[in-house]
Amino acid sequence: RDIRMELWTGAIVGQKRAVSEHGFDQAFAIDDIDDHLPLLLQNRQQIFAPLGKMDDFDKQLMFWYKDVQNKIRQGVNPPGQFHELSHILHPLRWQKHATEIALMRKAAEISAQAHIRAMQMAGRVHYEYELEAELWHEFIRHGARYTAYDSIVAAGKNACVLHYTANDAKINPADLILIDAGCEYQHYAADITRTFPASGRFSGEQRAVYEIVLAAQHAAMALIKPGCPWNDLHTAAVRVTTQGLKDLDILHGDLDGLIEQAAYKDFYMHKSGHWLGMDVHDVGPYKDCQ
Repeated sequence: RDIRMELWTGAIVGQKRAVSEHGFDQAFAIDDIDDHLPLLLQNRQQIFAPLGKMDDFDKQLMFWYKDVQNKIRQGVNPPGQFHELSHILHPLRWQKHATEIALMRKAAEISAQAHIRAMQMAGRVHYEYELEAELWHEFIRHGARYTAYDSIVAAGKNACVLHYTANDAKINPADLILIDAGCEYQHYAADITRTFPASGRFSGEQRAVYEIVLAAQHAAMALIKPGCPWNDLHTAAVRVTTQGLKDLDILHGDLDGLIEQAAYKDFYMHKSGHWLGMDVHDVGPYKDCQ
C-alpha cells in the first residue's frame, strides 16, 4: 500500500487485502515480479501463456525462464513445455455463463435506450457531437461509465466512412444519421448500429435502401439458433442485400453469379457480425464455428 497515494486516489487494495478479501492464496507487489515469477516456474512441467501476441511479454517470459535454467546445477528444473493459452481460454469466453448473459443483456438495454434518446433528440440538435453527448448521458445515467468502443455518429456522406469518429459535422435536415455505439457495463460490451432520418421522415430513395438493409437483418436473425454456423447468417444477409440491389437496378445479372463475384462488396464490404463479450470484437477464430 501507498498511504500517500491513497490520500489522492482513495484506498488501495494492497497485498494483505487481496488475500483476505479477494480469495487469492498469495499476493505480491508488482515491483517484485522479477523476484517471484522465476520461483513459481521452478520444477514445473508446463508454461501456459499468450505466446506471440506481445513482444515485451515474450521477452520477459524468456528472462524468467532463463533465470530458472541457470539453476539446473542446483537441482532446479525448468518447465519442458510451452502452451499457447488462447486455445484454452478462448473457448471458455465463447460460452457465456448465465451471469455473463445477464450483464450483456443489461449493456444492450442501456445501449438501446441511448440510441432511442439520440433519435428523439435528432430534430433538436445541429451537430453530430450533440447526439454523441446524448449517448454518453444515457450510458452514464445507467451506471455504464465507459463506451465499448469509440462512438460513431455520422450524418450524410459521413455514414459511408466505416469507422468515422470525428463526430463534428453539421447535421442537415435531409441527412440520414448512422449511429454505431454501445456501452460497456460491468466489463461487458454492447454493439448497436442504427440509421434514421434527421427529419424524422425518409425520402423515397432512403426508404428503399433502408428496407433492403432491414430485410437482410430479418433474414439473418431468422436463422439464429444454437448450432447454426455463424457464416450462414452472413450468407443470408448477402443474398437479400444483393437481390435488393438488383431490384433497385443498381446491380445487373444473375443473383448467384453476382454473389459469387462479390458484386455487393462495393456497398457491403464487411461481415454481418462478430463475437461479443468482454471485448466488443471478442476473442476466438470464426472458421467452422457455431
